[in-house]
Amino acid sequence: MNDLPDLQPASSLTPPDTEISTLPNGVRVVSQETFRQCTTVSALVQVGSRYETNDTTGCTHLIEQMAFKSTTKRSHSEVIGALESIGGVPQAVASREEIVYSVDVLREHSHKAMEILGEVVCSPQILPEELEESRQVIGFLLENSVDQFSGNIQGNVMEELTSVAFGGGSRDEEASDSEEAAKTASPPPLGRPLFHDPLRTGSDGMPAPNIDVVRQFHGDHFCGENVIVSAAGLDHQEAVQLAKQHFGHLPQAPKDPNVTVLREQALVPNDYVGGCRLVDIPNLDYVHVGLGFETGGW
Repeated sequence: MNDLPDLQPASSLTPPDTEISTLPNGVRVVSQETFRQCTTVSALVQVGSRYETNDTTGCTHLIEQMAFKSTTKRSHSEVIGALESIGGVPQAVASREEIVYSVDVLREHSHKAMEILGEVVCSPQILPEELEESRQVIGFLLENSVDQFSGNIQGNVMEELTSVAFGGGSRDEEASDSEEAAKTASPPPLGRPLFHDPLRTGSDGMPAPNIDVVRQFHGDHFCGENVIVSAAGLDHQEAVQLAKQHFGHLPQAPKDPNVTVLREQALVPNDYVGGCRLVDIPNLDYVHVGLGFETGGW
């Protein structure tokens, strides 16, 4: 082991900087050289339930569930096989304002990881059977989320809390006629539900999005100006070249000008409305309460 470098105190090293570049199609590339053996490559897409309409409610949650499925170049099993061959750990998380796709991998496999990431984000097939499977998975997760010990009760509390805080209405069983009417109206962008609830969707005046609607939603919002590619543990120029190779073909902006108008309207600041939402869950041993208060900006 004669080729090991001499140890140096951390104070003698140059702290890594975060560097940012923008590709010709609007994709922003952010990276930081961490000098570690592992690399994380990610793509943040600025789309979420905030940008949905009554016709597209649930698309964000469904697209999250369909992440790392089939692409135009690989089947689902081939995507999984490619990730396993490099020891990649994939993840996709959706929120009201963005979807984040990421892959953790050993540094030597970062090029392959970025290639797979580009396919998954830019060119998913979004097959009918994948959509149906995602609906079933979401239904199962929501059904089991109320389990006292293994469920995601806190996640449900935060979902309901955020919705009602920004004008998503009330869901008390004794809601008035005006409150019932508010359910079918179009809620403010941040008050829109994030979760695609197969049981509630369709009963509250919000149709369940079909395969064409989900595909159209992806095509409308997954464009260059809405995408940020990031890499932790990669040289910036290397990250830029990889991003250009695998994300540089995205159109810069939505093709439909109505989508641009929709996105601009969705970004109008939402007022904190507040209110109360009561959800009765039978056979639950504990009561879970969430309180939300208006504060300063993010």
